[in-house]
Amino acid sequence: MSSPADRLAAARPEEGTIAIGTNRRYAETVDRQMSDRVLQRTASQGPLQSLTRAELQLDLLPCTTDPRPRAVRAWVRFGATPVRVEAEACMWTPRAVAIRFHVGTREYRCWVWASAVESRGAPTPSLSEIPAVR
Repeated sequence: MSSPADRLAAARPEEGTIAIGTNRRYAETVDRQMSDRVLQRTASQGPLQSLTRAELQLDLLPCTTDPRPRAVRAWVRFGATPVRVEAEACMWTPRAVAIRFHVGTREYRCWVWASAVESRGAPTPSLSEIPAVR
């Protein structure tokens, strides 16, 4: 007669095999849906934070507007909660980037520090034109 530990070990899938209930075909879709749900929950916890006029210094710094916004990943805050989003960089100064992104069907826009933004994907033009803050 086998012990409970032997039966448990026999029930486990071997390494390199797929367990029943694993969905490799739709795993990326399920991951995206879970990320969207987390983002929606985070967005409901507080208002989207944006840099202030004093921080932006738009009257002192040059501002570039891109007619073809660039795909980026950026850190934003809803209330006190930081979250990384896939967004588009629409405008920038040497220190800050104006982004827009969607949570569900709602569009959000805000200004974030340039260091909170990075390019997304190889086909997307890099953000090398945005000067680094010294």
